[in-house]
Amino acid sequence: MNADALNLIGRIFLALLFLTSGAAKIMDYQGVSQYMAGANMPMIQIALPIAIAMEIGGALGLILGFQTRLAALVLVVYTVVASWFFHNFWALSGQEAQMQMIQFTKNLALIGGLLVVMAAGAGRLSIDGRRR
Repeated sequence: MNADALNLIGRIFLALLFLTSGAAKIMDYQGVSQYMAGANMPMIQIALPIAIAMEIGGALGLILGFQTRLAALVLVVYTVVASWFFHNFWALSGQEAQMQMIQFTKNLALIGGLLVVMAAGAGRLSIDGRRR
């Protein structure tokens, strides 16, 4: 398999997590709002629509390879903020701290993959690649 095909597959796999998460937020908007309130997220009325837009918009940008580096950056910012509020293992203890540390480090891996996309770009199998 060539590098452009691997790039496309990798972008799709990264994007799927954000695309399904954004869609789930739309499907259970009220429940997600309550969950965010429980995590002390400020300005939920503004933060939740922004989160949905970042996840779905960033995911579509990755899949299509449109403004790919910007899409990856948007998802990096989203993941950093989500990790801070929802996977704050440093404020917990016991098994809950361990579970949240796993989620936090998983998010670091996602950020790493997104940084690779930012460095490499989308490749030829993308809208960005066709505009060159």
